[in-house]
Amino acid sequence: MRKLTLLMMLAALGHMASAQKKIVKKLNSQVEKRAIEAHLRFLASDELRGRDTGSPELDIAAMYIAQQFRSYGLKPAPGSESYFQQVDLVKNLVPKTASIKIGDKEYADKKDFIFLDGVDTTLTADVMYLNYGLEEDFEGKDVTGKFLVVKPGTPDKQSPREYFSITREKRKRAQENGAAGMIELYKSAEFPWPFLVNYLSQPRFAIKDDTKPFPFAWLFDGAGETENMVVEYDSTLTVNIDGIVSEPVPSRNVFGWLEGTDEDKKDEFLILTAHYDHVGVTYQGEGVDSIFNGARDNAIGTTTLLETAKFFAKNRPAYSVAFLACTAEEKGLLGSEWYSENPIIPLDKTYFNFNTDGAGYNDTKVITVVGLERTGVTENLHTAAETFGLKAKKDPVPEQNLYDRSDNVSFAAKGVPAISFSPGVKAFDDELMKYYHQPADEVESLDMDYLFSYAKSFIYAAYLIANMDEKPYWTPGDKYESEGNKLYGKE
Repeated sequence: MRKLTLLMMLAALGHMASAQKKIVKKLNSQVEKRAIEAHLRFLASDELRGRDTGSPELDIAAMYIAQQFRSYGLKPAPGSESYFQQVDLVKNLVPKTASIKIGDKEYADKKDFIFLDGVDTTLTADVMYLNYGLEEDFEGKDVTGKFLVVKPGTPDKQSPREYFSITREKRKRAQENGAAGMIELYKSAEFPWPFLVNYLSQPRFAIKDDTKPFPFAWLFDGAGETENMVVEYDSTLTVNIDGIVSEPVPSRNVFGWLEGTDEDKKDEFLILTAHYDHVGVTYQGEGVDSIFNGARDNAIGTTTLLETAKFFAKNRPAYSVAFLACTAEEKGLLGSEWYSENPIIPLDKTYFNFNTDGAGYNDTKVITVVGLERTGVTENLHTAAETFGLKAKKDPVPEQNLYDRSDNVSFAAKGVPAISFSPGVKAFDDELMKYYHQPADEVESLDMDYLFSYAKSFIYAAYLIANMDEKPYWTPGDKYESEGNKLYGKE
């Protein structure tokens, strides 16, 4: 009996190896370098003017992707004839002028604070200090008509990126409880205050919110003086806001899907993602190239997504596969966030997200996988890369927090296991930064041989993931595992 079992195992392994050889042979014959270059030359052309969110050129890129999906035979969203998912965004401008006075202390606009939400108004209200502004901080408190002052983030989320992630929730809670407004005290040295103010003073995109505007500001309190004041003394606050602007910016994700071949698996989905927007045009001076073409970021990823869709349409895997080209990644991961809040395929039926994105590359011998060891697909990634002469390496710059800076995190935050497949990075050095969000990031600067291997590695890795015997899951202890347990009913 043991001998028979061993023979069966060897036969199964032999069949698997044979199947993998066949799919690699098909990859080498069906994926063409000229097709990859054609997509790149269109998406990163001067005519698309950097594919900025809200621009006609981004709409052209969306139409191009949709028609490629149509030509491959992908299905549009269930119940729809369209490959588009409408994404409702707004563009916000900070007030032209604003002032804050707490007690006898006056604060200067931009130097000390910056308003991020609200309407033109003048109001006076009592100040209430509410710790972090979390749900438990509201218990037993009547905040009606009060202007709340809170610490940033949460006790265990103390980076500026994490401040951003929790801010919307805090504002919503304060508004629902009847507060007049909120100030969040900024203290981090990671992003210097002048840098942050300059960044936030630019037009900011956000997902449209049907709630009424709510006065909200960040106030720099590096020494803790303001916090001490509002904790120790009953204070009154007066604010003036003038010239705040919010205007709608319609945009679109592009979605298509293929049904799996296995009757027991086809009701569950692998979702492949890449953002197709970039940062547009910024005047650099008379006669100087001002188009930020975005060949690396992220025409490479979008092209790879397209070629994966074309290959999968001819070689359908066991699980069903969805393909999502996301808008507004450069504006704060907004397209993928919108999808995660309004999924076309229910998230509990989406077993994995495989994203492709990157800032560029400076090592053409490797693939950088952000989140390489965080889910159960690590072996598949190594196999896929090595098949095409590359090596899969983990993120070499963890201090950049790249995992939480691309569309994969919108899925991870909901519990869906997710990773991001990127061109090879050895460091954020001058070689990389020469092209990252720069006009120099054009197709002519790309290594097409490397990108050909990159695309085939991604397609093969996606194919292996879409045919796994057991669905991959989070590595035990991952910070998103608990959300996964909630989503998939594993608690």
